[in-house]
Amino acid sequence: MKQLQTVAKTIKEFTGTSGLYSSCVIDNEDEFAEWVSNLGMPLDELDELHVTVMYSPDVTPRRAVPSTARTTGIVIGVELFGPEGEEDTLVLTLNSPELARMAAQWTKRGCKSTFPDYRPHITLKKDAKPDAAQLVKWRSAIQCAPLFTVRFRPEVLEDIKDDAK
Repeated sequence: MKQLQTVAKTIKEFTGTSGLYSSCVIDNEDEFAEWVSNLGMPLDELDELHVTVMYSPDVTPRRAVPSTARTTGIVIGVELFGPEGEEDTLVLTLNSPELARMAAQWTKRGCKSTFPDYRPHITLKKDAKPDAAQLVKWRSAIQCAPLFTVRFRPEVLEDIKDDAK
């Protein structure tokens, strides 16, 4: 019964009529924010810290059932993401076979991601403009810091809003 309640909660905002947005919200958000702060990295006030599993604006799978598993990811690096030549979104990259498996399952169900290869990450700041020396400093800090495991809540499915397409 508890698993059915969890599934109902995670698909509440999903009608399946306008693509598929799948994500997992960070469960240990306070610990994560403190860890990021201790490394001297910026953290925007975002709605919810999360990892995107699938962003498929044009294809919605016939059967969309979210994973009820709680997943984890280990922070392995810091990078700038964005279109080539315009990389300005500061992210922490993750090692998470669980998240990669979830993304692959959506692809098998017919979803088409807007990104060619799935690379789990958490956005820290949009419109970031760190110089190369700052990126090197943050990368070194991550390599020297104790491993940090991010814990995620079960997957949430949402429709993609028209203004996001």
